[in-house]
Amino acid sequence: LRFKQFNEDWECKLLDEVSKITTGSTPPTSKKEYYGGNRLFVSPADIGDNRYVTSTKTTLTELGFNEGRELDKGSVLFVCIGSTIGKTAQINEVSVSNQQINALTANSDNSNDFIFSLLSCNAKKIKRFAGVQAVPQINKTDFSKFKFYFPSLLEQQKIAEFLCSVDKKIQLLE
Repeated sequence: LRFKQFNEDWECKLLDEVSKITTGSTPPTSKKEYYGGNRLFVSPADIGDNRYVTSTKTTLTELGFNEGRELDKGSVLFVCIGSTIGKTAQINEVSVSNQQINALTANSDNSNDFIFSLLSCNAKKIKRFAGVQAVPQINKTDFSKFKFYFPSLLEQQKIAEFLCSVDKKIQLLE
């Protein structure tokens, strides 16, 4: 199903061709001065049914935040390690995540909102690549090589706008 004004072919691209992928990192927990501030530190436990992560169980001070890998507002979060592989969310403020999460920040030719929808719809398929080891995982290198079809930026934005409005209506109903 497509919007009438679009008819160009979609291109098959790797995730690392459409976005910058950043694996999170945890500031040393032994440094108490890094924790308990007002900056978000996202872990898989913070990703639930809502699209956006607006608060986190653990927060960082500015010192702790500066020890992590900064993620841009709007970045897409995808859990790649552990039993919750495939949980997907977006951040609506600059944040840091732990190492169980890969964050995707769309390049100028692509849309974070579209990437979020794409990964949400394909999370179960991606999870199958994690294998059955004691702690299932998809490493960043393998994750970045997943291929999906992408339309033009304009069509991505139109699709994402439509899906965002559906998400908002569902949230209001809930």
